[in-house]
Amino acid sequence: MEAARTLRINYKTLAAALQSGKLTPRLCDALERLLMIRELAALEEEIHLRKLEIVLIGEHGLTLPPETYPWDSQGRKTQVEWCRRTLARLGKERFRAGIKRRIRRLFTLNRWRE
Repeated sequence: MEAARTLRINYKTLAAALQSGKLTPRLCDALERLLMIRELAALEEEIHLRKLEIVLIGEHGLTLPPETYPWDSQGRKTQVEWCRRTLARLGKERFRAGIKRRIRRLFTLNRWRE
């Protein structure tokens, strides 16, 4: 019952698909919708983590695991720069995922809701 609510489909549809072992188009759409939502959530988590790393390394001078010895100033700058590049890449990925979601909603006449 909880799985049907999470996928936003009828419980009978899910039960029938489980019994027959076949995925219906409606169930495939629901699974794809769930994966897209999770993809965006994972990107948001990664972005938040990189921002936190930039603050911890750059402003507070902390060394993150698995490193055991503190970084010198050059090592710290290198690590912060790597985090910033990763953050920029993740921002682009989030933008593309948002565009894909909007295009899908446009072509399905806004039936793709969150």
